[in-house]
Amino acid sequence: MRSAPPLRWAAVAVLATGCTLAASESAPVASSAWTSRAIPEARGEMRVGPDGTRTAVRYKGWTTRDFGAFRTYAYDDARPEPAVQKTAMPGGFAGDAKKGRALFLDRQKAPCTGCHLVPGDDVWPAGSVGPDLSTLGDRRLPDAYLYQQLWDPRVTFPATVMPPWGAQGIFTPEEIIHLVAYLQTLHGPPPPEKDADRNPFTRRRSAGFGDNLDPTNNPAVIRAEEAQALWNARGPKGKACADCHAGGSKTAMRGVATRYPRVVAEHGRVMSLEDFLGVHGEATTGRALPLE
Repeated sequence: MRSAPPLRWAAVAVLATGCTLAASESAPVASSAWTSRAIPEARGEMRVGPDGTRTAVRYKGWTTRDFGAFRTYAYDDARPEPAVQKTAMPGGFAGDAKKGRALFLDRQKAPCTGCHLVPGDDVWPAGSVGPDLSTLGDRRLPDAYLYQQLWDPRVTFPATVMPPWGAQGIFTPEEIIHLVAYLQTLHGPPPPEKDADRNPFTRRRSAGFGDNLDPTNNPAVIRAEEAQALWNARGPKGKACADCHAGGSKTAMRGVATRYPRVVAEHGRVMSLEDFLGVHGEATTGRALPLE
C-alpha cells in the first residue's frame, strides 16, 4: 500500500491544475465549445407547452413556475431594477398570523428564514444575513410600516439587499398582510433553544477538518505526488504551467482556490477552478485536463 503523501503536496494537487491563470487575464483566448454536464433539473431549462406556457424543469416537489421574468443578480442579467414603489397598506383584508408564518417559512417563496431568525424548532434554514426578528413585535412598529418594508424596502433603505417582494410580484398584497400579522406576534423573550445549532447566533463555529487530505476519504489526493511533474511538463504546444507562472507552484498559485468560482470574462460565464482549467489548460499548453 502506498504511503500517504506529505501534506505539503495537498495544495500542489490543486495548484498544479491551476497553471497559467495569470496568462488568461492578460491574453484572452477563444473559449472552447462548452456543454453542461449538469442534470436537467440544475440547468434552468424550460419546457414550452403547445399553448406556449413555459414550465421550468425542477426537482420533484418544487414549483415549476417560470421565474424568467424576474430580475436576478446574475452577472449577465442587464435588466434594470424595478422602480422603487411606495405603497399604502390596503384595507379589506384581515391578517392571519398562522397563514403569515406558513408564508414566512415557505420554500417556494424564499424562504424568509434564509436571512431572518424567528423562533421555532421547525424553522430551517435559520439565517443571520438580515436582522433577527425573534422579538420584532416588541418594537410596536405600525402595520403600514411593516407592509411597506415587505412590499419594497428600498423606500426606507435604498441600499438594502432584501428584494422588493411585493413590487416584484412574489407576495400578493393579501399575503403581505398575513406576514405583517405574524411578525407582530413575535414578542420576547424568545424561548430557549433546544438545539443551539439551529440559531446562527448560538451555533458552534465550524472547525477545520482534514478529510480532503486523507487518502482513505479522498483517494485523489494521492495524485498530488504527480502534480509537480505535471506543472513542469510541456504540452503539445510547447508550454508548461511553469513557463507563465514564475516562482514555482507554491508561490504562483498561493490562494488561487479562494478566487473561484468567479466570472471569467473571456469565456462569458461563471466558472469553477476545474471548469476554467478544462478550457484554459488545453488552450494554453495543448494538454487536456479532464474534469472527471
